[in-house]
Amino acid sequence: MAIEQRQSGKASAPAVPEVTKQSIITTLKETREELSKTTWPTPREANRLTAVVIGVIFVLGVYMGLLDVLLSKIDALLTLT
Repeated sequence: MAIEQRQSGKASAPAVPEVTKQSIITTLKETREELSKTTWPTPREANRLTAVVIGVIFVLGVYMGLLDVLLSKIDALLTLT
């Protein structure tokens, strides 16, 4: 049947679930329940982890900058011929 639909160009659209007020309320309740199970970091942990991320980004930025300079100099030497 799927082959026939593709050949005739009449593919049926997938069914879209109906969004009702009750389904939205249920979703919000379930979301709230799941968030209550989450272990949130303390402000001190969040600050420490933020500092780690910023530090890693800085180190990678410096590394990539140095690599770019090195490869640019190599390219300049090779294209002089």
